[in-house]
Amino acid sequence: MQTAVAANIPAHMAGASARRARLVCALAVALAGAVYLNALDNPFIYDDHRLIVDNPALRDLSDLRAILWRDIARPVVNLTYATDLAAWGPGPFGLHLTNVVLHMINVALVALVAWRLAEDMA
Repeated sequence: MQTAVAANIPAHMAGASARRARLVCALAVALAGAVYLNALDNPFIYDDHRLIVDNPALRDLSDLRAILWRDIARPVVNLTYATDLAAWGPGPFGLHLTNVVLHMINVALVALVAWRLAEDMA
């Protein structure tokens, strides 16, 4: 059986409240995934071509200088693009999947923070 600490839920939320928090979080994450699931089959559009497809700096993950300096305003974004391209290949599916998963993780984190804030106010 999973403990409240292992589930990253405070001890004061153990029991029915913890189950409710996990259920609300799981539902929010599932909804976020369901809403963006249709994005997985979409092609690259608009500035994706300039930023990803036609960006030679993203082709070689070992050339960190080119990745970070190609578009100086977005070095972390470029690094994630280069990592995605190295992991998934040149098609849009992998990049879209990464974005959906990151969105679902963020929804889970926001749900947990909101739940904790609500518990603190009670």
